[in-house]
Amino acid sequence: MAYRTATAEPDVLASRGTKLCLIMTSLWLSYVALLPPATGYEVSLLDAVHPVARGLFVVALLCGVLVLVRAAMVDVQPRYWLGSAGCLIVAYAGYFALPLAREYVLYGRFSYDVLVHLGLIDDILETGVLSDLLYPATHLLSVALTVLAGMQPESTVALLGFWFKVLLIAGIVLFVRSHAENHSLALLTFVAAMPIFFTSNRFSLAPWLFGLTLLPVALYIVHRFAADSVRRTAYPFSVLAVALIIYHPISAFYTFTAATVLLGVVALSNRSATRGWVPDLRGVGLVCSGFAGLLGWHVHHGTVDGNVRSSIVSLVTMEAGGGAETATRAAEVNYTLEQLLFTFVIPNWGVLFLYFALAGIATMLIGYRLLRRRATEFDGHVAVQVALGGVLTVAFLVIQLYGSSIIRSAQYLILFAIPAVGVLLWSLIETHGRHQGQRRRVVTAVVLALLVASLGGATIYSTTTAYSENTHLTAASTTGYSWHLETKDRTEPTYTDMSRDVFAYYEYGYADADALIRSDEHVSAHTYLSPHLGYHESPTVRSWLPADGYIVIRTADLVWHEAEPEWRHDDLVRITGDDYDALAQDHTANRIYSNGEVRIWQTRHQ
Repeated sequence: MAYRTATAEPDVLASRGTKLCLIMTSLWLSYVALLPPATGYEVSLLDAVHPVARGLFVVALLCGVLVLVRAAMVDVQPRYWLGSAGCLIVAYAGYFALPLAREYVLYGRFSYDVLVHLGLIDDILETGVLSDLLYPATHLLSVALTVLAGMQPESTVALLGFWFKVLLIAGIVLFVRSHAENHSLALLTFVAAMPIFFTSNRFSLAPWLFGLTLLPVALYIVHRFAADSVRRTAYPFSVLAVALIIYHPISAFYTFTAATVLLGVVALSNRSATRGWVPDLRGVGLVCSGFAGLLGWHVHHGTVDGNVRSSIVSLVTMEAGGGAETATRAAEVNYTLEQLLFTFVIPNWGVLFLYFALAGIATMLIGYRLLRRRATEFDGHVAVQVALGGVLTVAFLVIQLYGSSIIRSAQYLILFAIPAVGVLLWSLIETHGRHQGQRRRVVTAVVLALLVASLGGATIYSTTTAYSENTHLTAASTTGYSWHLETKDRTEPTYTDMSRDVFAYYEYGYADADALIRSDEHVSAHTYLSPHLGYHESPTVRSWLPADGYIVIRTADLVWHEAEPEWRHDDLVRITGDDYDALAQDHTANRIYSNGEVRIWQTRHQ
């Protein structure tokens, strides 16, 4: 039973907190709506936001979080916690709309997969052809928004990112409320779900992330069907299973695996409660049908066959995974441990490590309760899922089985760390609410306050690091590169300082770009520019290039290092102002285009 204190004071505090949250959210949205378009290249999107406006956003988030925590502890009228929850969602709407307010063409880089996805979307809009696409759900959803709402496909990126963030929060809260049957725990889970967990992936077209977002909803349906015998939930599960399968195969696999774990926990709970152990074949049938659909849709596809073979080879050869690769790169630089920690680890994964640590503590607490036979079925389910997520994360980080990034490797653990943190919060509140000695109540209150402060800080910090620097395409940059692709001699290569170039998919559409690339047309740039354009070793740029071609330099290539601490600039700067001036005077390179953000030279051997 949830612990609640019925007094008049909480409503006064909740009322004031909700009103302040509403005022701050309104002012924040007004600022975003009036934010002028960017007039040039910006190293950081958030630096363009006035500090006072960022303060409005922070206060709105903190007020909403505090009201929800208060509502979990004491009796608060629903209008207050509902109003605060709504303000939190609306405040995030303004946050996700920042790239649109600055009128960026896209949040991303010339190397981001979102350009490939937009190329696929363009194919569907222009020809109605789906191409040889393994998971078309995200693309079809974007097409539907484009057609029905009259939006540009690029604009749907921010909208979809926001709505799937909302769906993640709503799905987790719905599942917790249904399974745990604890209103307070559901509110605390809402608080735990507030940070931006998947960094810049949250603002992009990421089919794997959109599919993963549906996992809590699927668990809710399976639990209702298996444990509560609500037969009509079989129909929404069928629809959701189809959506999962065509969103992303890994997300679908994770979802059906999590559902299998849930059924196992329910069965064990029934047995331990001396209610007899009769496997619920209906629930098993749901999950088996999901796995069968996943296998039937994807097994024939060449991409899946190649990925399976690659994973088997990686497992046999123990090829290093994303974690090992990241550790190796970190060891190669001459930075101190403190520098690595505060400029690399914490900005990228600090919030995740906090949640992993808290989820680990929650799991140990649940284990202790299980030994004392005081844990609920929901507690046991969360502990098992966190443990499984930890095993999967370690496996994918150590061995190259799926994905190379830490976030993609740990996505299962990230998802279930959220309800685990909610369980930890509720355990502290429940402990504090019992009749105990004054000293223990004070200690519990201090720990609870520190934990709430940590979660509030994690939420705020995640919003300051989620938008990566130098990660946007402006109208000038896309116009300049489009001009280059339209006018260039495709028999000659393009040399850039980009890490990867997939802009051709966005420019031509996926099918046409793929055909051009397969026919050895030079529509993708080569990452070939030497540091300082080679002038530290050669008198001309053409003397070290393998063949005549085009040199493309963007403003980002010249200023991107400004986002990093000054002590790192010497290691990061590849093209200086002096190098750029030398290129302007180089007789082997003729500048043929410039629009302020994109400069293009054509080289000729002399």
